[in-house]
Amino acid sequence: MTNNIKFIVEEEEEKRAVDIQSIFIPWKIDPFNMKKFITTNKLSSIPGNDTDQVCCKRINVPISTPLDIQCILPRSSIYMEQSPIEQIEEYTEHLLIECEDNVFWIKDNSPEIQRQIFEINAQLLEWVELNHISGNIFDDKSMFNLGTQKITKYIPSISFMTEARWNLVLDSMKHPNQPQTQHPDFVIELRSYEQGITNQIPTLHKKMCNWISSGVESAILIDGYEKQIFIYCHTSKIQENNNNDHPDTIQQIIQLNHSKQKIKQDIKQIEDYLDKQESQANNNNNKTFEIIENMLRQKREQQMVMECNHQYFQNLQPVPGYNDISMKCIPMFNNNDNTSKIDDNQQHNFITSSIQDNNNNNNNNNNNNNNNNNNINDKKQLSQEQANCHDTRSNLILHCVGVMNGFKINLSKIIF
Repeated sequence: MTNNIKFIVEEEEEKRAVDIQSIFIPWKIDPFNMKKFITTNKLSSIPGNDTDQVCCKRINVPISTPLDIQCILPRSSIYMEQSPIEQIEEYTEHLLIECEDNVFWIKDNSPEIQRQIFEINAQLLEWVELNHISGNIFDDKSMFNLGTQKITKYIPSISFMTEARWNLVLDSMKHPNQPQTQHPDFVIELRSYEQGITNQIPTLHKKMCNWISSGVESAILIDGYEKQIFIYCHTSKIQENNNNDHPDTIQQIIQLNHSKQKIKQDIKQIEDYLDKQESQANNNNNKTFEIIENMLRQKREQQMVMECNHQYFQNLQPVPGYNDISMKCIPMFNNNDNTSKIDDNQQHNFITSSIQDNNNNNNNNNNNNNNNNNNINDKKQLSQEQANCHDTRSNLILHCVGVMNGFKINLSKIIF
């Protein structure tokens, strides 16, 4: 059973609800270490976590908040078949738990994020079926073990693995609840509207870079909260053409321009035909006109999509502190939108400083949550109008690359 609690905290003179979940720790813990765990992770202020009643193994924790369990690890943990975090996962199957070594956190699984994931998943499934792509689509219930020097398990919002890579997975590892040891080829992460540290941009950037470092070909971070998108791929790939563009983008741009010309000609031909036949219309060919008018309507809808804000894996820049990883930040709204704009230079400076700060403070995140949140807020250059602009639709269409070449994420169908 789980207790889903909401409580209010004050931040910058504004009140917001924090999502609290209950976790169960399934091994013996002495009261001293349990109290140390609650104090170290700053959980004493959470309702239900009474430090005078620390014998209870059920603890209420805020989601998107890293928790270090080092101080409560059982002495025999190195001899256990399951890691301590895997044991916690067994008792919290209803929650999405990610981890790095002895630090774990609960990932947001709110209905708002689920709706966005569902729409993008539908677009991906349609593309896979129409183009007869061989591979596997994973939703936000699938966990991957990145196989780095330390235990790192992430649950991407959406991911895709080619059939060739899937065939490398042992049959015993293909169980739905089993973390995949083979990394996906493509990853999409959606930032939620929770305020925990693991949902802040610097932490999410580190996560995306870890995906690429583990072998993922390309990755996309969609930030609906601040209305921006971050795209990632290997630097060596974009340098094949001695520039900062992925080689797939050249053909993508040529193909789009050709399609624009083609559909413009098709619309002109249909309009000319209707004009020519209008004077001859009678009851015998009304059905034909209806069919042709529907064709014209479909062509115009396709033309509207082609006139959207198309973005590509172009002008990517190296990520400081990470070898062979390049990225770019793209505003969801272009200059023609009546929405708060993001200045490219401000974004570049923000991401550079955020990643550097995240690397410098990586070992101290759990002890400095409040300070880190203040630093992150100080670095944000985006207006509150943009951050609070929910239920808006972007006209951005993002062209993917590599094994996903041909797949386009249409954000106009998604409410952020």
